[in-house]
Amino acid sequence: MKILAPALALLLSAAASVVAWLAWLGWHAEGWEDPVTGSYGGPYHPYEVVGLGVTLIVLVFLAAWWWSPVAVVTGAVLGLCAIAFADWGSEPGADGLFVIGVGLIGMGATAVGAAVGLASHATSRWWAVRH
Repeated sequence: MKILAPALALLLSAAASVVAWLAWLGWHAEGWEDPVTGSYGGPYHPYEVVGLGVTLIVLVFLAAWWWSPVAVVTGAVLGLCAIAFADWGSEPGADGLFVIGVGLIGMGATAVGAAVGLASHATSRWWAVRH
């Protein structure tokens, strides 16, 4: 039973990362033009990327409150990297450079996830002592 909780935490956090990616970034992949400056950007608007980041931070914080922060962060990073790889690799013009982006996402998500997981774990321990 003790092995089940970390495995469940890993799987659920990976699934939550995939769902968050699809909710924020998965509904379009077209570039966009800024009406004010006329500059081209994309395929994601800045608010979509920020929304995904905030969503994942909240999910990791809440999940690491109850489960192992290591399992939660590992699952979230693996899920995020898997969906980024699948999304970017399936584009018609994918030339293999997307793998560098996936690696950068993995490194950034690991760093932020570790900080958030540790903060959640410390906060949950502090809360348990106080209440």
